Amino acid sequence: MKFTFFTILLILGILQGSIFVILLYRIKDRNKQANKFLSVFIFMLVITMLGRVLIDTNLIKKLPNFLALPDAIIFLYGPILYFYFKKLISTYVFRKKEFIIHLIPVCIFLLSEIPLLLEESNPLRIVWTEHTRLRYILIEGSAVFLNIFYLVLNIRQLQRYKKSSQNNFSFKQSPTYLSVILILIGICLTAWFFSYISWISGYYNPLSMYGYIVIWFTMVFLTYVLAFFAMIQPKLFKMPVEIKKEKQTLLSSDESMVLKEKLTTLMLDKKPYLKPRLTLQELAEMIDVRINIVSYVINEEFKKNFNDFVNEYRIQEFIHLAKKEENKKLTILGLAYEAGFNSKTTFNTTFKKKLGKTPFQFVKEQKKQ
Repeated sequence: MKFTFFTILLILGILQGSIFVILLYRIKDRNKQANKFLSVFIFMLVITMLGRVLIDTNLIKKLPNFLALPDAIIFLYGPILYFYFKKLISTYVFRKKEFIIHLIPVCIFLLSEIPLLLEESNPLRIVWTEHTRLRYILIEGSAVFLNIFYLVLNIRQLQRYKKSSQNNFSFKQSPTYLSVILILIGICLTAWFFSYISWISGYYNPLSMYGYIVIWFTMVFLTYVLAFFAMIQPKLFKMPVEIKKEKQTLLSSDESMVLKEKLTTLMLDKKPYLKPRLTLQELAEMIDVRINIVSYVINEEFKKNFNDFVNEYRIQEFIHLAKKEENKKLTILGLAYEAGFNSKTTFNTTFKKKLGKTPFQFVKEQKKQ
């Protein structure tokens, strides 16, 4: 039995992944179903890494061919992560029929492996065995492109969510850790793709030698990244979902103007924008109007999304506070928080976009006056 640094790293990944699966299962939250998909995804990583450890340590010389389970898993990564994203960042209602459709590729693969279960003298098994390289080329190639396809789907889902967040939340809602997951998977698939191309072409280069190792390291790193985010920001696994869009209701010009004035009065008198995590739902409740109508008025009358609409009032509040003599000793970030911002990056970006200068430049100019 031989334990290399690489093997030890995989074992640590297996342990970390196993613990994380148990913790996810114990989370009681409205996103429990989403976390189940994530736990299945991590469990598959654990099984994959375990298979590699069993081979590297000679505990098993060859993984059994019963329904080709180890290879079947690579056809499941994409669909499982896709439904995790879909369930976590939207109001999607899980449907078994839709899920089954996404399982078609793995079912086709399993059916194609049935000849390996036949007797060695069976003609079909003989043909399958004689064309082992061709089978591997087709299997791995299909898996690579299938996972790339799902990566693109998940990127599009996250982009739609970011856009939706701007129309429903006055704070940055897009979770960084989802972007990190996609980046790591992108690195993994890039290494996998070029290693696969090198293998089938017979052109061996450093990527051919180390490309697959990159994939294994990425798997281990992914388990630790997820555990890290779960530890420092547990609310990420309980994040509010995007608000389901209703059919847009058109208003007459007079009705739109009335609501525009009502919103303006509310923002100036009640200053709801001072609440850092103000949502469109909360603003709609303040004026007793349906959320889709408020969104329509902000988009059509103010020509802004909800995020920009609220942040402009926060910028004006910051300017007002910065000009007060009693606030001269406060830091710029402190004033930004007082104005309703809860992110330094969002504040700086919004301020420069609105005034064409940084907050520091603005405050410096004010001191000279």
